[in-house]
Amino acid sequence: MKRILFVEESPSIGGSNYSLLQLVKGLDKKRFEPVVLFAHRIESKEAFEKAGVRTIFLSAITGLQPQVQHTAT
Repeated sequence: MKRILFVEESPSIGGSNYSLLQLVKGLDKKRFEPVVLFAHRIESKEAFEKAGVRTIFLSAITGLQPQVQHTAT
C-alpha cells in the first residue's frame, strides 16, 4: 500500500478543501492510504476524519507570514 501525503494550507473552508476531500474519498483504499496535513486549524478536518482519512495538524507553521511559507514563488 502506498501512503500519499496531501498538504492543505488554506486557513478557510472553501473550494480547495472540498476538492481535496473528494479526491481522497475517491482513492482506492486497498492501494493507497491518504494522509492530510493541515497547516491551520480548520473545521473541515472532521469531514476528512469521518471519511476515514488520517489527518495531522502541524502547528509549527501557523504563525508564519504567507511570503515566508511561499518562498519559491
